[in-house]
Amino acid sequence: MRIKSLHLSTVIIIVTLFATGCTSGMYGGGQQAQPIPTTMSGEDGVLIAVTPSYWPWSPKNLGDYVTPYYIRITNNSAKTIILDYEDIVLFDQFKNQYTPLSPDTVASIFNTSTPTAYQRDYSYPRVSVGVGFGFGGGYGRRYGYGGYRRGYYGPRVGVYGYSPVYYSPPPAAYYSQPVNTSDILTQALPLGPVHPGATITGFLYFRNVTEQASQVTLDIGYNAEGSTKENVLSFPFDLTLRP
Repeated sequence: MRIKSLHLSTVIIIVTLFATGCTSGMYGGGQQAQPIPTTMSGEDGVLIAVTPSYWPWSPKNLGDYVTPYYIRITNNSAKTIILDYEDIVLFDQFKNQYTPLSPDTVASIFNTSTPTAYQRDYSYPRVSVGVGFGFGGGYGRRYGYGGYRRGYYGPRVGVYGYSPVYYSPPPAAYYSQPVNTSDILTQALPLGPVHPGATITGFLYFRNVTEQASQVTLDIGYNAEGSTKENVLSFPFDLTLRP
């Protein structure tokens, strides 16, 4: 599945996706430009933009395992705000709750779920043996002082062998190559304090929702420093099947 916003701006995204023939169900796959995000602003001026199912990094098939959300948060308020994983939650229309997965967890899921490639050369013995036969015969004369001497040289059979044992590369064998998941770690959203005027960007990762779900809502909460009141911005999205 892939996700589209209920807002008009994201309708444009869906049209663009079908026009480009994206088969992975991921916004921004390959060389595709980043789609238009869904943006909301809090009463305090905090601006949050969300782009669901957008992942232009490696591994390219990340969406087969988790759903990435690209997040951009700009703190236009006069106070530092604090974000934590506990303040972020995803719901489907059945009220099934999904919490963000840490980047380390996603990398581990990917490496333990993805078949590994193998490649190794080794040597094995090879033996070469040659066998030859030689025949020769006939009469001959040996001339010398005082006469000559006849002799008969009969057939000769000889067997020779050349059997060196040496090593050479056979068809390749295989060794494990773990998938490079460094982008999953380095591109994750850095949670914690966001100072006034500052902007943070990065990805949140969620377990893929159930196949029966057709709608989800992403709630992103934050607290202003020194305040116990939690501010929450909600981002509703529709789910559509991959083309």
